Amino acid sequence: MFQRFLPIALLMSLGLLSSCSTTNRAIASKGALAGYRTASVEARPEDSGDAGILQEIRTELSRRGYGIVQQGAPGRHLVARIGDTWRWDLVMYLYSLEIEFIDSSTGAIAAVADYRNSAFHTFPDRRQVVRDLFAQLDAKGVFAK
Repeated sequence: MFQRFLPIALLMSLGLLSSCSTTNRAIASKGALAGYRTASVEARPEDSGDAGILQEIRTELSRRGYGIVQQGAPGRHLVARIGDTWRWDLVMYLYSLEIEFIDSSTGAIAAVADYRNSAFHTFPDRRQVVRDLFAQLDAKGVFAK
């Protein structure tokens, strides 16, 4: 009888474990963002554009030597565009964050970094999420000049 329920118990355990994982990823090639000297930070029109996240991205870009310009500034620069999703569970928590790095002249996406919380989520510090995404981009050499 125990042998009949063992496969079911294993599948349920795997399902629970896989739903506990939070994912971070960075997609870009080495030096993909090296040709830019200035950057602007903006939110997608349909997203909240959390002020804390926007400021942390500005801070991280400044640490990497980028001058920060206003959204829509003339000339070629890097645009960091965020899409953030927030959910409710006793308090609001960051469910997902995507940062697209776009060439302002061509509209081409040069790099993407994203974070997704799990079904059995944590209550992440938004600043730490941004720092972790930039650390992944650093590990890929995306900002290397």
